[in-house]
Amino acid sequence: LRAHRSLKRRIPSRRQPHGPTYHLTRVVSRAVLISRIWHGAVPARLGDAFARHLDDTGVREARSTAGNTGAYVRRVDAVGYAHFFLCTLWESWPAIRAFAGERPEIPVSYPDDQAYELISDPIVAHQEVSAAANPFVIA
Repeated sequence: LRAHRSLKRRIPSRRQPHGPTYHLTRVVSRAVLISRIWHGAVPARLGDAFARHLDDTGVREARSTAGNTGAYVRRVDAVGYAHFFLCTLWESWPAIRAFAGERPEIPVSYPDDQAYELISDPIVAHQEVSAAANPFVIA
């Protein structure tokens, strides 16, 4: 368990006679991993080929980077495009930087991406998670 300063909450204190005052308490988080989520889309006609390309590049590179605990892909076909969501799970920020570079909020790209007419989101999202499970499986 790690304590996070960003996860503080106010607790009323009844110690002063002029009404309640507040003090901050440390809330302990069970988050143990960092998820990194990327989204991109390609024309539907290129979806199968891009799925193989994504597996051969981003998924394979992420899984081979020390500190990676998983890489999961979800594909959603809609309105003429195949949308891909890649969620990678990491033990630490240094591990993410080893994969993504010094600006981990910027997506990792590969030379052949444009052959698939890839439209990539300009940023990736990061958040702490408590389980190393496939986030795309709906229970």
